[in-house]
Amino acid sequence: MARRRKNRHSGISEISLSWRGLETVLRLIIAYALLLFLFLLNLTALPIPYAGLIKPHLVLMAVYYWSIFRPTLVPTWLCFVVGLLLDILSGMPTGLQAFILVLAQSLVRDQRKFLMAQPYISLWAIFGAVAAMAAGVQWLLFGLANEMQWPSLVPVGASVLVTLGLFPLVTMALIATHKFLSPGPRSRTYP
Repeated sequence: MARRRKNRHSGISEISLSWRGLETVLRLIIAYALLLFLFLLNLTALPIPYAGLIKPHLVLMAVYYWSIFRPTLVPTWLCFVVGLLLDILSGMPTGLQAFILVLAQSLVRDQRKFLMAQPYISLWAIFGAVAAMAAGVQWLLFGLANEMQWPSLVPVGASVLVTLGLFPLVTMALIATHKFLSPGPRSRTYP
């Protein structure tokens, strides 16, 4: 992104940003802004009566998608930090979401080549399994952290179903961002 050029006459090096480097940074900002938007939505309650315990796992969708199609965009440390912030801001036991996001990311990254070759419907079904596994682990660890008192499984199942229902909508935004991150041949040249 930044290049150092040495001025012949003065011997002073100066830093210049290339247009492509700046463009790459702006594209990454959009991808991280979408992740931030999903993070903030994950913290809000659904505007449905009596749905206080039902929350879709929007950040899990982004972690799943980026772990398959652009794994360097969301490194493990970022999953951990985002999960930790989710825990702190939502009142969950500290480390629970961080563990789930890191676990989901590592499982998906291990199967990345297989998943990249699958049609969308298969990715959706596999995400359903990942979301159910994440919700189950969250339910189990939450109960262990609360003196062996587990909440009802009905909101957990409903959260998984809402997550699966929202998956196509969220992945449309992620796919659009992915296309924006890696455009085709440039139609114009930069000086």
